[in-house]
Formats: sequence, structure tokens, C-alpha cells
Amino acid sequence: MKYYNTRLFLNFTGVIQWLDNFAEADLSVKWTQPRTKCLTYDVCGNFASCNDNDK
Repeated sequence: MKYYNTRLFLNFTGVIQWLDNFAEADLSVKWTQPRTKCLTYDVCGNFASCNDNDK
């Protein structure tokens, strides 16, 4: 694996992504955290129940 084509990106909402462009085209996401909004600490408030299917 050649790591010079990879990027580790942290956006302003706290989502971290590992990107690569091995095909010399657009960047593709290989890994991301948190995978769902419910994995973010206290996203639904104190004592709330979080459901990823809610909009």
C-alpha cells in the first residue's frame, strides 16, 4: 500500500475520514468515524434515546 496517496481528514463537525486516490481519480472514503450520528457523544441530549432511522 502506498500511503502518499492517502489523506486523513477531520471536518468541523468532528467526523474523521481516511481517503485515498489510488486510481488517480477522485478521492474515495475508505474509513469514517463516527459511522452513525448516534455514535456521537450526547447527540440526542441527556437521557435521550437515539435512533439512526429518525430524520
